[in-house]
Amino acid sequence: MSERIDTAWHADRRYLLDIAYRMLGSIQEAEDVVQEGYARLLRADVDEIEDVRGWLVVVVSRICLDHLRSAPRRLPTTVRVGR
Repeated sequence: MSERIDTAWHADRRYLLDIAYRMLGSIQEAEDVVQEGYARLLRADVDEIEDVRGWLVVVVSRICLDHLRSAPRRLPTTVRVGR
């Protein structure tokens, strides 16, 4: 594994997790999105990326937006009490 990727994992993972959690509202979904972001980084040519943290922020944010767009609409449920 590239030293830049290893450094990004240790230095930026919590920051990316915070961004994903704020966008999605679920720690489990945020973890999945951040993992996917790093998986995409592993497939990318890291030597061509000038700012790895910036690249990851963009990728994780876009994955979150895709996730939100594809999620089923959550409509509020009305509960009636009595008559």
